[in-house]
Amino acid sequence: MQCLKDAFVSDIPVFDNLIQLEFSYSSYSWNLLSRILQGSHKLEVLMVYKETQKYTKGPESRWNHLPLIPECILLHLKTFCFREYQGMEDELDFVGYIMQNARALETIIIYISTSLRLEVQLQLRRNLSALQRNYGTREIEFH
Repeated sequence: MQCLKDAFVSDIPVFDNLIQLEFSYSSYSWNLLSRILQGSHKLEVLMVYKETQKYTKGPESRWNHLPLIPECILLHLKTFCFREYQGMEDELDFVGYIMQNARALETIIIYISTSLRLEVQLQLRRNLSALQRNYGTREIEFH
């Protein structure tokens, strides 16, 4: 993934046989993730892990809704897992994007960051549960 981070969009390969992706991100990696999703047509399992900000370099990016929803999200994504969720706006946007567009989604697992205060963790659970109800997706499994 590190070598793809600075690649041009046209240089990102198509991953025709990729069915599971574990993607460790920082606020600098959203563009890379969106490019990989566009070329991963059969992806069924997406696990996103948050990196600590102190180890990242480069221009900061935000999750942007993709103009064309990737085929993998629309038709194939069955399991979505997000670790170290902190309720940042870009994280909420991404989780909402998945919930809204993943038609085959069966499992949603969210690991809320344990570094947050308990009352913040509870509020994040409520916010995500409300989002889940708005999109009518499967129940979220919280950890």
